[in-house]
Amino acid sequence: MIDLLYNFYEESSVITFVVIGLLSLYFIGINWLFLYRMVIIKDNIKNESRAYQSILTGGERISEFSLIRKYVLAKQKNEKLISENLLKVIKFTVTKDASKGLHILSIVASTSPFIGLFGTVVSILETFSTLGNSELGAISVIAQGVSEALIATAVGIFVATFAYTYHQILKRRAYELVEIVGMEAELILFGNREIKVEQESV
Repeated sequence: MIDLLYNFYEESSVITFVVIGLLSLYFIGINWLFLYRMVIIKDNIKNESRAYQSILTGGERISEFSLIRKYVLAKQKNEKLISENLLKVIKFTVTKDASKGLHILSIVASTSPFIGLFGTVVSILETFSTLGNSELGAISVIAQGVSEALIATAVGIFVATFAYTYHQILKRRAYELVEIVGMEAELILFGNREIKVEQESV
């Protein structure tokens, strides 16, 4: 194993190391982003679920755990009558916040294989350029050069696989959060109608 790493270090071009280094930064970045966003979304889902259950069981009309309460208080002081348009804006804002970082994962997932392929192509071109000066057989030189060059492509696919997986997981969790907020909004609108009926009857 050590010999293979040493041979790779000796034979690989600068471009290959640059490409692998860039992909390594990508990999570190997407792992950090995934863990950071996952903790935030998971915490929000937990709070929204508690808020939703609180409304269902006849507790607070807008729970203190709800994101809706924070946005409502930012927009208006009276929590009694909340307009449908305001709840739509709040749901849109929650969707926007929940989907933060997804575009970065999407970009990494789509560009990583091409970055790796670029490193492979450059390494293969260098292999062919030195083929005429080599004292070894042509087949053995090409085989060794191509096998080392394909490492960059393999690393690119590896990073892209993780980025795409993280993207799908976070997308699903964000969808779950938005759906819970949407159900809360429906219950709040239902409560609005009840309040209006009581006011009219009085």
